[in-house]
Amino acid sequence: MIALELGTVIATQDGPSPFRFSFVVRSGVRVGLNRFVKVEADGDWLFGYVTDIIRTNRYFERTDAVWEYERGGGLSAAFPTKMWEYSVASVRVIGTWRNGTVHRPVLPPSPGQTVHELSEDELGSVLGLDGEGLEIGTIEEQGCSVRLNPTRLLQKHLAILAMSGAGKSNCARVLVEELLRRDSGRPAVVIFDVHGEYSGMASAFRDQVKVIRAESVRIAVSEMTIWHFKEFLPEMSGSQARDLSQILAELRSQSRAFGIEEVIERLRESERVNRNLRAALEGWLFDLQALGVFGRDGWPRWEDVVAPGRGEPPPPPECGAG
Repeated sequence: MIALELGTVIATQDGPSPFRFSFVVRSGVRVGLNRFVKVEADGDWLFGYVTDIIRTNRYFERTDAVWEYERGGGLSAAFPTKMWEYSVASVRVIGTWRNGTVHRPVLPPSPGQTVHELSEDELGSVLGLDGEGLEIGTIEEQGCSVRLNPTRLLQKHLAILAMSGAGKSNCARVLVEELLRRDSGRPAVVIFDVHGEYSGMASAFRDQVKVIRAESVRIAVSEMTIWHFKEFLPEMSGSQARDLSQILAELRSQSRAFGIEEVIERLRESERVNRNLRAALEGWLFDLQALGVFGRDGWPRWEDVVAPGRGEPPPPPECGAG
């Protein structure tokens, strides 16, 4: 299929360059922002997208002439203004397509070269789209579905970057929903929903989504090291840290779960801890206990929650436990 011709590359003060160029839009052709285009440059095809469009008309360049003619019925009544109206589109180059991969552009297109529309197949190759991937939306100007390969997308790190209000949270939610709809290749997902933006998935996917309320989460004190305590108690001195570390070791030697209440009790019984240091440490431990997030047993147990196909997580421990 012959690609639609969109316009002709023009020479400007700063282009064409390997990374940017402008073209005059052909009469009768609609070109909008973010439209993907291609142009030949010394045997290679440059691929890019439209970043800006201006529409101009020579008849309306002089303000005084427009003002004068508008008093008497307007320029359009006296001159064929429509014949001189045209649009100029600015393009940012993504790269060149060579041997199945995108390469950094090294040469600009020549003024006078024809700019073509990027086909759906070419767009899929350039952007790495996958017909069987996760559908996150549609490229508006092209009407092409955006489907991303989950294996390539979720290898190690993924960042969704945009300005405030652009839809980052919605994009993340769509990705998770697409994963939930898959019959195979569905990884486990843990979402820390601070603002309640993903709670709606609990009803839409009630058989697959497990909601864990923040007030039910417990941190097992017996699994905490002295370094964990120092994260919560930065004021703790080196001497207090050593004393607390010994107390934790003594409680663990009994091979049973324990909470902050047992730590405080053992601290009171210890004769080797300085009285003043003990009072301060005891007060800090009481403050931690008042948070209500520490217990003898941790909950949830992630191996019961995040693995696909597992049942409901076990009930949380009592709120007053340790």
